[in-house]
Amino acid sequence: MKILILTNSIVGLYKFRKELLYRFIEDEYEVVVSSPNDDPKDYILNLKSNGIRYLETFIDRRGINPIKDLKLLKNYLNIIKNQNPDYVLTYTIKPNIYGSLASKLLRRKYINNVTGLGTSLQQDGLLSKILKKIYRVCFSKSEYIFFQNQANMDFFLKNKMLFSDEQSIKLVPGSGVNLEVFYPREKSLVDKKTRFLFVGRLMDEKGLEEYLECAKNIKEKNENIEFQILGPFEEKKYEERIKELEEKRIIKYLGVSTDIREQVKNVDCVINPSWHEGMSNVLLESGAMKKFLIASEIPGCKEIVINNKTGLTFEVKNRDDLEKKIRKYIDMADERKKKMIEELYAHISLNFCREKIIEEYMEAIKAVKKNEY
Repeated sequence: MKILILTNSIVGLYKFRKELLYRFIEDEYEVVVSSPNDDPKDYILNLKSNGIRYLETFIDRRGINPIKDLKLLKNYLNIIKNQNPDYVLTYTIKPNIYGSLASKLLRRKYINNVTGLGTSLQQDGLLSKILKKIYRVCFSKSEYIFFQNQANMDFFLKNKMLFSDEQSIKLVPGSGVNLEVFYPREKSLVDKKTRFLFVGRLMDEKGLEEYLECAKNIKEKNENIEFQILGPFEEKKYEERIKELEEKRIIKYLGVSTDIREQVKNVDCVINPSWHEGMSNVLLESGAMKKFLIASEIPGCKEIVINNKTGLTFEVKNRDDLEKKIRKYIDMADERKKKMIEELYAHISLNFCREKIIEEYMEAIKAVKKNEY
């Protein structure tokens, strides 16, 4: 049996789903991965060394260019024809759309993973209406559709983006977290500073602006507070902005990391102010390392961070509310912080263990295979 996996990032696939790929290999599936080559640290070589084949495919992740997207569809058609897979497994928006359409046209079985909705789909207007119809067409022959949070699933159902009520859909808590990789580690920095960390692509939709404004306000009277940022620049406007804030010692930019454990271990609190998520891997990984969490009250975050129980949440895009919650954390008694961190760790261990999620995928593929006979 051969499985073809289509995704928009080899880094994301490797970091969050390599255990699933290796499970396929263990079960004697032939595995082929197609994605752009954004590999900063030999992830592709690691996959190849474990028996996984790699095909490079360019994807304009954020652009809406019909010519580029038609090229992507043509590329997927050629790959599926040449590879002749038994199943096509798709992740992220464009592979979900164009990979599904190519699979449907070539009558190949395909399984989709909705890892987030994207801004265009959630906004009112003509583009949103068109995208909803495109999803309905592309997903109409899907054997299985996985959703990472209840809100995304409800959005598809409410907007009639599924072709039939009889389609197999399943809710899984993201890609989960590998608790053997992400575990509590001793800090190498020992001082009286309280450190906050933002991890993500540097862009508006990740809530970066709100984070920066809070850092400016809070740093004015708190020299023992440090606001850190880790991640690549997705929007050019932030390059000069962050450079200026660094010079003023308001934030500390850590660059890009292939292993966030090194940065997470030395902070006290991780903040995710994102506007939308599938299921936040940053929160899962940081929580598994027993760091305090502050996050937007949105699907993909609120399943992990339960306000005043496993962390603190704030109203999305509300800078004042975020600042209020950061100050609440700063003033919180140590015992209260420790209790919430322990609640968080127990919650993640019970509900987001990656091994459990891998079994969900394997059961889905077994169910698809069973229906063939």
